[in-house]
Amino acid sequence: MGTLDRFVGCVLGMAIGDAIGAQTLDAPDPARVPLVTPLQWTDQTQQLVFTARGLTQTLHWAYDRRVVGRSVAAELIRWYHDPTTATRRPGRTSLAAAVRLLQGTDWEHSGNPESDGADPLPRAVAVGLAFPPDEVVDPARTVTTITHAHPTAVQGAVLLAHLVSALARGNALDPHLVAQAAVFAEEAEPRGTAVRSLRVALELSANQDPSSVLRVDPRMVPEGDCGQRCGSAIGLAVLLALASDDPPHWRNLETAVAAAARIPHGSEVVAALTGALLGVAWGAGALPAHLVESVEERDELIGLARGLHLVAQGLGALAEQRGDSVEPGGWMAPTPESASERWARPAAHGTDLEWALIHDLDETIEREDPPEEPADEEPGGIEWITVGGEDLLEMEAIDADLLANVRRRW
Repeated sequence: MGTLDRFVGCVLGMAIGDAIGAQTLDAPDPARVPLVTPLQWTDQTQQLVFTARGLTQTLHWAYDRRVVGRSVAAELIRWYHDPTTATRRPGRTSLAAAVRLLQGTDWEHSGNPESDGADPLPRAVAVGLAFPPDEVVDPARTVTTITHAHPTAVQGAVLLAHLVSALARGNALDPHLVAQAAVFAEEAEPRGTAVRSLRVALELSANQDPSSVLRVDPRMVPEGDCGQRCGSAIGLAVLLALASDDPPHWRNLETAVAAAARIPHGSEVVAALTGALLGVAWGAGALPAHLVESVEERDELIGLARGLHLVAQGLGALAEQRGDSVEPGGWMAPTPESASERWARPAAHGTDLEWALIHDLDETIEREDPPEEPADEEPGGIEWITVGGEDLLEMEAIDADLLANVRRRW
């Protein structure tokens, strides 16, 4: 299995789990909810998407946290202006952070220090794909604290990024690897409690009958909130992923995601993370074909996975060896005079609906009506990307040639 296979599997696995979990959220009897296609994902996958965009735009140069932070913050603003965000169950803490950014707050101070919700975890998945396991701490902290500055949120993001990174680079999904990730995260941020939730999940996984693990009471994983907060979301997702990697649930993503979808209140979060972990551990080839084919914006997701894969191959390291650097005061850094104009300007397709998202927030700003844009012409001759094994191998070979050319040039 190539590494690109794991990257694509991770991104598509998250979108599949997210979409299925969203369909059963708050249903009286989730087991009886029929699957509706196409699979439309929620803000969980959106968080992964805009973070991946922010990372791929900046990591072609040497890593600089200020540049990465500004880039991901700019993508958060795009997410806020996206007219579809209102229909994707957006997190209130992330929306509030976007409003603060719109009002001119610097991204290093826009996060809520009291919030340890699960929204940053999909961003941590993108960090794990882009960076080696030992280098995830600072970027995971950076993309998390833009919205959630609580130590548990940071610790959880580091934990998940380290685990995803290790799996993406060929390690097997097992309790030993998970325990290593817990130790790594605890050393990086000792004030958080996400590691405690994960260790309880590991204990449950080790002590319960494998045939019943997928029916575990989600309230048994601290903080007992069924995945709405960072620690429990990671713990439940890892519990389900480990159970699905062993008989009698051997490599059955549908069974794992269905179990996550039955969790009340936090089903889309846990299902999304479960799908991401299983996708990166097994690769895209192990995902059910009928689910892959019905994922919303599948080709864009594959393109983002491929971009992260290219970054992970070492473009940033090559630039650093060459001596390139990115000046944080460049085009990405808003000046005090231009910040309000740039951030307050609505997106081209902004609507009044998106302002209903912040009806309970104290922050308000004035905005202009967006200018009308001509409708895009219907593109012709689209060649759809597939995710068969041969296609992924071909993509990986093309990317390898591209990297070889870059190395020769530099």
